[in-house]
Amino acid sequence: MKLKEILLRIYEDYNVKKTYERFVPTSYCFFRHLSFYPTAMFIKFNITSPNIITFISFVIGIVACFMFSIGYYWTTLLGAILYNLYAIFDHIDGNIARYYKKIVIMES
Repeated sequence: MKLKEILLRIYEDYNVKKTYERFVPTSYCFFRHLSFYPTAMFIKFNITSPNIITFISFVIGIVACFMFSIGYYWTTLLGAILYNLYAIFDHIDGNIARYYKKIVIMES
């Protein structure tokens, strides 16, 4: 399947989820749209398990919390960047689960 076809299917699946996300503007306006292209790349490279992506986002979230807890300027900045990356990966696993119609076992 071509990358453009994958993206079109992800957009179609997203329209079902869209009504729920109107209450979370950062998710609706920022993170969800940034997650489409990495999702298509994961699907293209045959990473089909949303649990793998959930585990990666969980690890990123734990590292982000650790960086916040250190409290220095640069570690806090790195923690904020990692937290945003965590949010994008969280949307990626949802996109993959909807694409393959799978249930995510772990939720971080």
